[in-house]
Amino acid sequence: MTTPIYYVNAEPHLGHAYTTIVGDALTRWHRLMGQEVKFLTGTDEHGLKIQRAAEAAGKSPQQFTDEIAPTFAHAWERLDIANDDFIRTTEPRHRRAVLELLQRCYDAGDIELDAYSGKYCVSCEMYYTDDELLEGDLCPVHRTPVEFYEEENYFFRLSRFQDRLLDWYALHPDAIKPEHRSREALGLIRGGLRDFSVSRTSVSWGIPLPWDPAHVSYVWFDALTNYLSAVGFGDPEQDYTDWWPVDYHLIGKDIIRHHCVYWPAMLMSAGVEPPKGYAVGGWLLVGGEKMAKSGGNAVNPLELTDLVGVDGFRYYVLAETPYGSDGDFTVEGLVARYNADLANNLGNLVSRVATVVAKQCDAMGPGGQRAVEVRTRRGRRRGDGRRARGVAHRRPPRLPGRAAHQPGDLGADRPQGQRRRPAPSGGSRMGRLPRWRRGRQGRPAVPAHHVSAMEPAGWFDSHCHVHDARIPGGTAAAVADAAAAGVMGMITVGCDRETSLAAIEVAAHHSNVWATVGLHPHDAVNGVDSIVDLLAGDRVVAVGEAGLDYYYDHSPRDVQRAAFAAQIQLAHARHLPLVIHSRDAWDDTFDVLAGEGVPERTIFHCFTGSPEESRRCVDMGAFVSFSGIVTFKNAIPIQEAARAVPLERILVETDAPYLAPVPHRGQPNRPAWVPFVGNFVAALREMAVDDLAGAIAANTRAAFPAVAS
Repeated sequence: MTTPIYYVNAEPHLGHAYTTIVGDALTRWHRLMGQEVKFLTGTDEHGLKIQRAAEAAGKSPQQFTDEIAPTFAHAWERLDIANDDFIRTTEPRHRRAVLELLQRCYDAGDIELDAYSGKYCVSCEMYYTDDELLEGDLCPVHRTPVEFYEEENYFFRLSRFQDRLLDWYALHPDAIKPEHRSREALGLIRGGLRDFSVSRTSVSWGIPLPWDPAHVSYVWFDALTNYLSAVGFGDPEQDYTDWWPVDYHLIGKDIIRHHCVYWPAMLMSAGVEPPKGYAVGGWLLVGGEKMAKSGGNAVNPLELTDLVGVDGFRYYVLAETPYGSDGDFTVEGLVARYNADLANNLGNLVSRVATVVAKQCDAMGPGGQRAVEVRTRRGRRRGDGRRARGVAHRRPPRLPGRAAHQPGDLGADRPQGQRRRPAPSGGSRMGRLPRWRRGRQGRPAVPAHHVSAMEPAGWFDSHCHVHDARIPGGTAAAVADAAAAGVMGMITVGCDRETSLAAIEVAAHHSNVWATVGLHPHDAVNGVDSIVDLLAGDRVVAVGEAGLDYYYDHSPRDVQRAAFAAQIQLAHARHLPLVIHSRDAWDDTFDVLAGEGVPERTIFHCFTGSPEESRRCVDMGAFVSFSGIVTFKNAIPIQEAARAVPLERILVETDAPYLAPVPHRGQPNRPAWVPFVGNFVAALREMAVDDLAGAIAANTRAAFPAVAS
């Protein structure tokens, strides 16, 4: 198991920690399974970028790297990373491996001298064509100007390996995860391969080529070879095949080309077996931009451990962003995750177990030892434990460009001995609202005491697609996670014959899941006859998702209207509720309903209309369901509608895997996150969370009578 090696032009940031913690978790898991694991990480210390950083610091490259590299090793020690080896590319063992690999490829005839001119990004250590650059000759990754270089270099003839690479991946179709990254790599190969430079004469800081010392090894033959250096490649006293080929390289999506195209071709040329697999992760974003030292938005992970502790921080990294997707980091999201999952859910579990032990076992644990003491709600002491607490009393790290916190903000310090003021009703742990929760003129759109971690309330997800293959962790895990988060039940919705069958199958295996059968407007061309026979299923509780979608127009509008009308008729004939999808088509939606007659129970899912349109829905006796969109910063009309809909007509949903609520926006949604929607709506309506959750549970049973039975 390997992580990328990290550039030492500055100290480690959260993006580095993310991949390293994922690798550590995988390593620990496989060790628990009784497997022998070698976990490698390290630092990349050669190249123009490092040379310039050292010059800017007034130091030699070796002195500079000797000072920075230990900060990575120290950070991983502080974060409890269980790596077996830490490779530095300035070590003698690495130099031996690089020279061996270069010589093998040169002897094979795949490295040749040639002249080259092109536009080069120092941060990427990569040449770009004009088509690949952004306007103004900016690097597509770092958005900084590229530099023009013209010099005589040695080139690796990558163009010769197109067929060999395609043949290898055909024999190893699961080598790259997730699957869409595999398609990306194959697309790069099929699109034609360009030879790439393996040496530079304008850089002095690096490993000279064994056959031409005037040239210094260019970044990829140097950096990528670290994986072989650590297992003894180039050392006649070691057998590198004891650990090679590697099982998984953990890499970021921006280095797919180099790891999944360049690297296996280099190894094939040298007569070395390619890696078994690659796990490609996304980026951690700050303000929508990739976290990077050069971008000025890097966050020190060790400062975050001061806020929530090492285990709390590691939990956040693993739980917040599914590996393979981009994640959006905010301190508020970190605190919300900590409070919701650890302080509230796990903390409450521990507290309740301790209470039971105290009451039923006289506070005695196994072996006659006294268990931790808890406080009862009346304040009587049992043992010497403490109730779980959130983290609002700690000071968060200051993000780049972020003003210092003022007293009353999240993390404001208090003089020693000063008592905490009682929180308002609902128990705020968040202090000042993040900007995305603020209303117009800077006034809070949501009362502060409603935007803390999830309250202990039972929710019902009235619309999701938990059968969808894109649900993180799979269907069974998603259902279990939702139950653990206090979700009493969910309705998984069919959109055509295939997904309706999948929904019915899931509902048959989970007592807290019910199914609908429908034909989405996108699939209206398939015809309603394709789903009619499925409506007789035991766990089918509604017709839908039916309706009109003029935003995308995937099906002709007249076909959409005909399919919608036919499904309204089915709802009437089968005495079933109707679930409606309407987007940019409100007038026609109401017209079709008027023409066919509104079913006795009608649900407008994922409401995206205006307050006036919500009133029209309610006037026809329909329920109105709000998804994660209601939590979005600019969803003011939808938030106004959520305030206005009568309590007895409101529902909440996730529409998972789509439309994840803040603070998870941009990630694959899951039913376990419906409490974020419910809490937000409760805050909008200025009502207690438990009261809204109870009303929504009752409304769900009224909207879908088969759920109540």
